[in-house]
Amino acid sequence: MPGLFDVISNYIKPYYLRIIIVILLIIFIIVGYYAYNNFYRVLMVIITAKALYKSGQFIRCFELWQKQFMENPSYPILLFLYGKYVIKALALEIKQARLLRNENEFA
Repeated sequence: MPGLFDVISNYIKPYYLRIIIVILLIIFIIVGYYAYNNFYRVLMVIITAKALYKSGQFIRCFELWQKQFMENPSYPILLFLYGKYVIKALALEIKQARLLRNENEFA
């Protein structure tokens, strides 16, 4: 069953998705600055990185995962999700390469 974020991102235009990412990054900075508990900061990292991944900004997404795991090594979920999204991005690249190769064969 797809998550709420997946359903919403399928219906949002890329322009609005970029605006949402900017808003999430601002909230991430505010929560990170004022949060006494790292749980809320980690939660914002997960939401922000997911939005970056959905918009195709893989490098920024991976850098965010790495940086936050180095700052919060007591949360192994960050490392797990980093690995998960790296594998998903690699699978997406392989799929796109196959489609491109198939198009070139028929052209």
